Amino acid sequence: MGLLKKFRSRQADMKTLASVMEHSLAQAANAGEEIAGAHHLALAVFAMPDGTAETVMAELGTSGSAFETELKSLDAKTLTDIGFEIVDIDLGSGPVPPKRLGKTDATYEAAIKAAYEFHNTGTYEPLSGAHLLAGIASVDLGVAARVFRALGVDRDEVVAAAIAGTAK
Repeated sequence: MGLLKKFRSRQADMKTLASVMEHSLAQAANAGEEIAGAHHLALAVFAMPDGTAETVMAELGTSGSAFETELKSLDAKTLTDIGFEIVDIDLGSGPVPPKRLGKTDATYEAAIKAAYEFHNTGTYEPLSGAHLLAGIASVDLGVAARVFRALGVDRDEVVAAAIAGTAK
């Protein structure tokens, strides 16, 4: 592959990553959180137009919307377990702009790092939702790992299916 083609491939990857990161930070802000975790990244990845993360989840008998539903359920359970009452409040429409852009936790950063390790196999294929999902699933701790467990989805199977899907 020529140097220019390689550069354009990496430039496209950076645009993809910037878009996903912006979306994940907005997910965190909409949830009232100032710091984005791998679970916010997952929600953004499931919304990617390439659809590869959704394809991986479908192969495993679940979906991104099931992940989001389970995430909300775990959040509600956590709050009720510590004594909070869950009530529905209309906070208006539209996304809430993040208060501080760029704040991420260790699970988020580990997921991004792992995604790039899965992506950088020498093929120069575009960074996809499947690569990012593999990175998220490879993180042992955190909310995203709890959601996968609650869904009955083996994280190693997510990684394997995602990598197999990107190799096609």
